[in-house]
Amino acid sequence: MNIRFIPLIAVLLLGFSSMLLAFSVLSTESQAADTQVSVYKASADPMQDVQLALEQAKKNDKLALIILGAQWCHDSMGLADKFDAPEMQVILADNFETAFVDVGYLEDRRDITQRFGQANYFATPTVLIVDPHSERLLNADSLQKWGVADSIPVSQYIEYFSGFGHSDVDPLPPLSELNSRQIKQFELQQAERLMQAYRLLRTDLRADVERTPDQTPNEDFYKRWAEVRSFRLQLQADIQALYSKAREQHDAGLSLPTYPKFSWE
Repeated sequence: MNIRFIPLIAVLLLGFSSMLLAFSVLSTESQAADTQVSVYKASADPMQDVQLALEQAKKNDKLALIILGAQWCHDSMGLADKFDAPEMQVILADNFETAFVDVGYLEDRRDITQRFGQANYFATPTVLIVDPHSERLLNADSLQKWGVADSIPVSQYIEYFSGFGHSDVDPLPPLSELNSRQIKQFELQQAERLMQAYRLLRTDLRADVERTPDQTPNEDFYKRWAEVRSFRLQLQADIQALYSKAREQHDAGLSLPTYPKFSWE
């Protein structure tokens, strides 16, 4: 989930920290990509778009591929670019019915993610591979991989997506009722906290994406963005670790992680 920020030469002169500079670097290639036609388009009913993909997948004996992303996101657009590779086009056409869901400027799309057992989208893009008959999420243990989709070579895309047959992916081992309840409650609580942070960032995110080179960048926004980015990445990693530990421990209770407050809390 990398924002396509315009180069901040003026900011460099003001002496921003190296952490903030990570958000401000845009190459000529990235700027040119701003004119790229996006597959992430606003929809009157995103859930209906997902439903149609599921129905088509059932009809055609394929899997549903649900991707939540955004035009402003470097990795979302990178994933779409890699999908255009000829080898990927064949894999996608043969095995998947694909729905691209636009999250806009961090809009709430939890109705979609929670339908498939995910509390929220922790990254853009979030890539969900779903059995359309059971609506079982088949790639729950590797969702984190696609948060840096643009940096992943096409060869890994081909290997990953060709590894999913129509509905022949072995299910993950079940969790105990205790562990399942603990993790789900933890996920939902943290997902709400993350969504509250998204709501705080939304207006400034849009302003930054639409900012012209002569406009002053919002230093406070970059700091808040860095805080939220650190939290959401750590949260997704922690959730995956909790599931792995729960499958090993079975009936043993879990120690849930805690997080510091955001600077504005």
